[in-house]
Amino acid sequence: MWIGDKKGMYRTMAGDHGSDGNFSNFPRGLRLLQKLAGVDRPAVLDLFESVGEQEFGAAAAGFVYGGVYHRTGLSLQERQFATIGG
Repeated sequence: MWIGDKKGMYRTMAGDHGSDGNFSNFPRGLRLLQKLAGVDRPAVLDLFESVGEQEFGAAAAGFVYGGVYHRTGLSLQERQFATIGG
């Protein structure tokens, strides 16, 4: 599956890497990154793209922001504090 934005396309590769869900959570992770950064294209994705690691960036965004940050138990603010403090 491909997801487009103003600067380019991201391949989420849903289903290509087993059942871990990292890529399939990319759309949800991208929405959260956009909300947190207040921009359509979060700079972290540009960083991964600049070193030729777009797929790793999509997997990381999917796992962290599309998966971990959506778990129950802590508010978004508490998760951000735990991330910074950890």
